[in-house]
Amino acid sequence: MEMNKFWHPKMNWYGPSGIGTGRGIEGFRKWHQIPFLDAMPDRGKFVDQITYPFSGWKLCRSYGWPK
Repeated sequence: MEMNKFWHPKMNWYGPSGIGTGRGIEGFRKWHQIPFLDAMPDRGKFVDQITYPFSGWKLCRSYGWPK
């Protein structure tokens, strides 16, 4: 993943409750990305067997906190 193309090297990651925070890209990788990748090593293997409850819509989901 080419995160350094899009994220500032000193960015702060504020994850949702239970996930925590990470400082910088390396903090994000260590505390968020790597645990997810380790927990789901078979991602992408069963894509053709997944049923999506949104019929044929093309959707985009975004989360954030109001200011």
